[in-house]
Parts: sequence; C-alpha cells; structure tokens
Amino acid sequence: MEKLKDRYAVGRCIFVGNRGMVSQEKLDQLRALGYGYVVGVRLNQWKEVKEQVLTTAGRFSQMKENLYVKETEVNGKRYLICYNPDHAKKDRLTREVVVKELEEEIKSLSPSSKKAAELYCHEYKGRFLRRLKDGSLRINRAKAQEDEKYDGKYVLLTSEKALPKEEIALTYKQLARIERSFRSLKSLHDLELVFHYRDDRIMAHTFVWVCV
Repeated sequence: MEKLKDRYAVGRCIFVGNRGMVSQEKLDQLRALGYGYVVGVRLNQWKEVKEQVLTTAGRFSQMKENLYVKETEVNGKRYLICYNPDHAKKDRLTREVVVKELEEEIKSLSPSSKKAAELYCHEYKGRFLRRLKDGSLRINRAKAQEDEKYDGKYVLLTSEKALPKEEIALTYKQLARIERSFRSLKSLHDLELVFHYRDDRIMAHTFVWVCV
C-alpha cells in the first residue's frame, strides 16, 4: 500500500477486501496510511459480530433482487448486515446434505479410527459433530440449528461513515465479480498455483501469468 501511494501519487482511496484478508493489524495499517476500508468479517469468529451485530433489530432494506441490507454501529464501528435469499437456500441445503452424510458415516465408525479424527477436526463437517466420553461421535444438533441464523448472511465492516449503505454493499459485490473474473482468467491457462515470498517474484509471476 505504501508503494502504491508513493509510486502513483494516490490520494485517498478505500480498500475493499474479503474475510480472509482481515486482521486488526491490517486495518490499523490502512488507517495509518489515511486509507478507508470496506471488508468482510467472519461471522462465527468475531464475538462482537455474533453477539451484537447479528442480533441487530430492524428490517432489511432491499438494494437489489437478491441483496438486502441493514446497518448498525457497535463500539463506534459501522457494520452492514447483508442477506441474499438465494445463498440462504444454498447454505441450508449444503448443511442438510452434510449432516445427513455424517449421520451415515459415524454409524459404523470406530472412535479411535483415523477417519473419526479427520471428521471431528474437519473445518466444516467437524462443526456439526460432538464427541462423547467414550470417543464416539454424534451429530451436534444444537450447532446445526445455530448455524441457521447465518444462512445467506455476510457482514461488512467499514471506516466510511458518510457513504450510503447501498454504495458500500454494491462495492463489495464488485469484489466478488473481480475474484470470479480472476479465477476465469486463471482457468484459461494450464498453470499451477506457485507460492512466492518475495515481492519481486510475486510481481513477476503475476505479470507472466496474465501475459502468457
């Protein structure tokens, strides 16, 4: 960000990032550089979001056919709760299918087996499992029911107090379009993901990737 600001004489801009890029350290860096931000936050990992943001009263305002938004302020921070009915149906169906598959898998599963450990530690499937004292696995019905309140929802955190909520929500949706386009671009080339740790190598790899 500092290089962009110096090289291209960037004035004030607003950084838009997805949930996987967010940390308090990064947000502090953006503020220190004078940049604003619109970022997605993880619903089930931020206590503030779970306990105060998602419980915000009031109706959603429809922005587009599949986009409903309401906003709140918690501890001086502006949050937008977004809801997509189509994604809600998909989330519910995915969970129901996974839970049904788990019910069959754990029936004849040995508590000490490697498969049992893998299922219990799985990032998504493991959320719907609980382990008894004898090590056997059972479906965590309470967790599955709790997850229903997240169906179709995502939360945005923004530093921008004056921007209309519609503009913020639609700007974030543009990020998803860019990411889809980037994946499509990558699919045009038979290239494997290569990990680099030096800035010059990252830039070189990206340049060759796009130009080939």
